[in-house]
Amino acid sequence: MLAVNTTIYMLKTHLYNLVKQERSNFIGNIIKFFLLLLSYVYYLIIEIRRRLYSCGLFKTSKLDCKVISVGNITLGGTGKTPLVEFLAKELKERGRKVAVLGQGYLAHRLLGDEGALLKKKLGDIPLLIDKNRIKTGKEAIEKYRTGTLILDDAFQYQRLNRNLDIVLIDATNPFGNGYLLPRGFLREPIKNLSRADFFILTKTNLAEEEEVSFLKEKLAKQFPQIPLAETEYKSICLFNLLTNEKRDLRDLFSQEAGIFSAIGNPEAFSHTAKSLCRVKTEVVFPDHHQYRAKDIRKIIDICVQKNIRIIITTEKDAVKIKDFLELFREPLTLFSLEMKMEITRGKEKLDAVINS
Repeated sequence: MLAVNTTIYMLKTHLYNLVKQERSNFIGNIIKFFLLLLSYVYYLIIEIRRRLYSCGLFKTSKLDCKVISVGNITLGGTGKTPLVEFLAKELKERGRKVAVLGQGYLAHRLLGDEGALLKKKLGDIPLLIDKNRIKTGKEAIEKYRTGTLILDDAFQYQRLNRNLDIVLIDATNPFGNGYLLPRGFLREPIKNLSRADFFILTKTNLAEEEEVSFLKEKLAKQFPQIPLAETEYKSICLFNLLTNEKRDLRDLFSQEAGIFSAIGNPEAFSHTAKSLCRVKTEVVFPDHHQYRAKDIRKIIDICVQKNIRIIITTEKDAVKIKDFLELFREPLTLFSLEMKMEITRGKEKLDAVINS
């Protein structure tokens, strides 16, 4: 069984890296060609599904409350968790009873990495996770008297009617390599963004100003009726995972460090870390990778060989490695980088659509 899991992991990692590469060798190009053929099959499936919902053959349900969807059009890495947290707390401060409905595939992993992190961030705001979000929505209304539901990662979840569809677009990598799954990272064609009610550009502080302007112009031209806001994700502090202490970001200044992650956009994390310290080595795993002791030992060995004593990871990864913290021994220090989302432009537009 271990051999099978190892083989699957190696294959997944290879395909992930291959898809991200712009240039490949002969064998790589052949694999990409077959992945492209599968992308056409995938397109037919989602297009048929879209039309069945449009003509009413696939029924949608309506709940007796307001429903806000937060989603994206690419695989991971756009910053949904911080936005869901922001919206939930913002609405709670306005006196609304809020609950969050998580994506179903997390349920069989005991909330999973994103779910566990979101639960920690939400505090006493209910988080319900199930594949059937109609069922959990009704449960939230009955059990918590919820007046507003926030659906996490739900742009593709068309079974439930929503009052507001927010789509996040990562300014550093808005549409991946432009291909649909599995040849690329698009979950559906860009034209389907027309279903959205509101766009939020994320990580604008990590992208070049010209790139952000070009993306805004492209969206305005193709979807002129959809308003837009911009956000930045800023580092706020370090959290020592071995001592459970918070540290100031200035403690990293001029220090050498190693970083590792398994997120949708590792480049953004790398960019942020390099702005805080001297990154000497970086280990990247595919998004949603489930860490094993073998992976942690690999990270530690690389850092020890390079005489690196400070190791930094993301908040999401910190949740996934909690069972392996005893492997980190002195003189190693392990930090997670805590971030917050800040709306820099268009907050009044977002407030308007939420209030409406």
